[in-house]
Amino acid sequence: MPLGLQQLRAFVAVVDTGGFTLASDEIGLTQSAISHAVAALEREIGTALISRGREGVRLTGPGERVLVHARTALRQVELIEEEAAAIRGLRRGRLRVGGFPSACQLLPPLIAELRRIHPGIEVALWEGTDQEVARWLAEGLIDLGMRASLAPPAACDLVLAADLMVAVVDKRHPLAAEPDVALADLQDDPLLVSDGGCEPLLDELHAAAGLPLRVAQRVREMATLLAMVRAGLGVTVVPELSLASRQGITALPLRPASRRRVLLDIPAGTPPPAALQTFQEILRRGEQAGKM
Repeated sequence: MPLGLQQLRAFVAVVDTGGFTLASDEIGLTQSAISHAVAALEREIGTALISRGREGVRLTGPGERVLVHARTALRQVELIEEEAAAIRGLRRGRLRVGGFPSACQLLPPLIAELRRIHPGIEVALWEGTDQEVARWLAEGLIDLGMRASLAPPAACDLVLAADLMVAVVDKRHPLAAEPDVALADLQDDPLLVSDGGCEPLLDELHAAAGLPLRVAQRVREMATLLAMVRAGLGVTVVPELSLASRQGITALPLRPASRRRVLLDIPAGTPPPAALQTFQEILRRGEQAGKM
């Protein structure tokens, strides 16, 4: 039996869900059909792609290599279907967006607007660290990836949002009454950092100020980071939009002021899917409205 899309879909679904039963629910086939499709793919390729055991399924070495091509093939089929729909005047498709948590909160209004205009377009949101988002984008797992930058945007950049970098201290901290602070003012305090997207910005800020970046502790969740600041365990520097609550803390603008921008990137060398083009149109309209 030649390689078929059903086999590739079954294989990818088993890997993504971690098992044959969940893969069955994911793509609407029976567990037996999933098992037969993966077995047929392995016979055609001539080697095992998945190792089955008590702890679930794991990719073999050949399976890891085949998975990359299987994802690419399935995505290309999706793009053909989207392009065909666009030619017929329809707007449908699937858009996969990856970003760090503090920026993903900016997306729901845009997704709602996209669904209002084109109900047939589905948006899947992937949350991860800066490093994870960059890897997903490079591997083609997502169509659009968020990136934080302190540099002024280029004319071709899609800017999702912009905000100031702020120092965050406990309300009882001696600096809490100041109108702004310099990074040098924070050098005597333990520096707490979120590895969900802030550390590369802090590296850049400290390098520009000629100061060493000395991290006392890294945490992943912003809520944990702010709780530690609130308890007086240290200070941090974060983008202002990441502060969902300011209870018990004080946010101080940096001196000199530093502005972060959240940019949206697409994979290099790939034509944008129709769904992405529609999303870009909404963003462009939002940018123009903000300038009026």
